[in-house]
Amino acid sequence: RPKVGEVWSPWVAGVVGVEKQIFVFKPIRQEGNDCRVICDIKLVEGSKHISLVSSVRVVNKTSHSFSLLFEPDGSQPQEGGILDLSPQQSLSVPVQLVAHCCLRIQPTERHKWSSPLELRKPPRDVNGKACPRIWLYNAEDSSESTRDSFYMWVRMNSPDMFRINITLTPILTLCNELALPINYGICVGDNGQKKIPKSQNSIAPGEKVEHHNVSPAETAFFAIKLPGMKWSNYARIQADRRVNQDVEL
Repeated sequence: RPKVGEVWSPWVAGVVGVEKQIFVFKPIRQEGNDCRVICDIKLVEGSKHISLVSSVRVVNKTSHSFSLLFEPDGSQPQEGGILDLSPQQSLSVPVQLVAHCCLRIQPTERHKWSSPLELRKPPRDVNGKACPRIWLYNAEDSSESTRDSFYMWVRMNSPDMFRINITLTPILTLCNELALPINYGICVGDNGQKKIPKSQNSIAPGEKVEHHNVSPAETAFFAIKLPGMKWSNYARIQADRRVNQDVEL
């Protein structure tokens, strides 16, 4: 482990207003200058709050756990590693894995690993400004008995010039805010053509469920059934325009 004062030096990255300051600790040794520790200093009701985080954070906004595989990119001698990320949790990636590793994600051992994401450089446009990048990831169950799709969004953005946030979000989320249980159905297809059922289930009051088997490139339809009533007609869910704009498939 590097010791403070030996190979790390503080660097004032900037001051945001009066109540917030950002420090970046970076190693003095040239071979490790991609390692950075972010120090957030906030003034809250007269009390100083100091938070130490790495330059990369992975946020899981789904109800699934994920394995995070850090593969060396070959730029420097470096060991990789695998970490687990629980549902609705975030992980500050260990500093030594940020410097010279790429990130792959996987829901379970049955699913495919994602393509590698480079962690060292925040996403920028041609003018050097912060520019979020979004990927559509299909983990797809690759077991012999089934090849069910598992779609999700992977979003990378940079809140400032030093940090990278990688956010995992579901494709479709249904929340029942009614005071009674409902049945629902989800299908895909085109208008005038046979609809292919994707899911038919019930949801309790206050419950939230996610669906990862519907691609945003497909036309989805949604119907509900209240207790003691007939099924509604299927209504088309608005297509996700991001598929045709800034999404890398």
